[in-house]
Amino acid sequence: MGRTAGRTRSISARLPGACERLMARVLRIKARNDRPAAEEMARRYVDGDRIPQALMTERYNAFPQVSFVYAVNAGE
Repeated sequence: MGRTAGRTRSISARLPGACERLMARVLRIKARNDRPAAEEMARRYVDGDRIPQALMTERYNAFPQVSFVYAVNAGE
């Protein structure tokens, strides 16, 4: 694929704290059964444009994953 424009970078020092805050938020939503908060979170991060979904899909598909399919014939 070569060079890609708009590369993302992670800041490893900030990642653990961000993960903890995200998990705390999700656990609060689940514990309170707060459907409106869950829908708002999904609207913002899944349906919205905050996360570049198309770019992530493009980059993921650029490096296909190996998969194996096995068939088992029992008694044939």
